[in-house]
Amino acid sequence: MPLLKLAILGDYISVQHYHTGLDVRDMPEYVFHHGQNPGSLYTYFYQYFLARWHDPNIPEYALDTDELIYRDNAGNEIRRESFNDFATSAERDRP
Repeated sequence: MPLLKLAILGDYISVQHYHTGLDVRDMPEYVFHHGQNPGSLYTYFYQYFLARWHDPNIPEYALDTDELIYRDNAGNEIRRESFNDFATSAERDRP
């Protein structure tokens, strides 16, 4: 499954896609500018970013405690999990 690296800096969005088994350095990176063009891909990537950012199924990462924070649809904290525990279990579950 392809993954996206999506970074927003002001009026610019940088997008790079990754595929399993391919070297990341060989994959192109695209930059989109927010301008007056209503057909620009900037708007679509920005909306995609916001949808993922506010998705309660994706945990937050707390830099100060190195934990993943899980929240419900109302934004209330449900539980915390050590990132190291998560990374270890993800590595173990890999095919």
